[in-house]
Amino acid sequence: MPLSSISLEEALSLAAQCRHAAKDTDIKIIAAVVDASGHLVALTRMDGAIAGGVDAALAKARCAVLYQRPTSAFADSYRTGKPVQALPNVIPLGGGIPLWRHGNLIGALGVSGAVEETETALAERVIAQHY
Repeated sequence: MPLSSISLEEALSLAAQCRHAAKDTDIKIIAAVVDASGHLVALTRMDGAIAGGVDAALAKARCAVLYQRPTSAFADSYRTGKPVQALPNVIPLGGGIPLWRHGNLIGALGVSGAVEETETALAERVIAQHY
């Protein structure tokens, strides 16, 4: 793992914060945190969260870190007719956000299990509180 990648402790904290934020809204989410290389560091799946959300959360986090942009940017492009889904590892759904520290990419967070706007808002809120 590169020195600038997110630590296990920080990834677990971020996943826990997502879980707590979701409890406040009564939704069942999955949160995946990947390092700067796109490899899984932490994942949490709330009781009752949909099984397919595990792979979706991980894919969103990987997309965000590999392309160094929120997955909502791809969703917006897809909705305007651009064939972004043809790019490797692109998930044109919101909920994936890259994590930056001092200008360095350290990983990404992917959230799944709710509607796209809710996933994105939850991830953005948690990251804003964490960083």
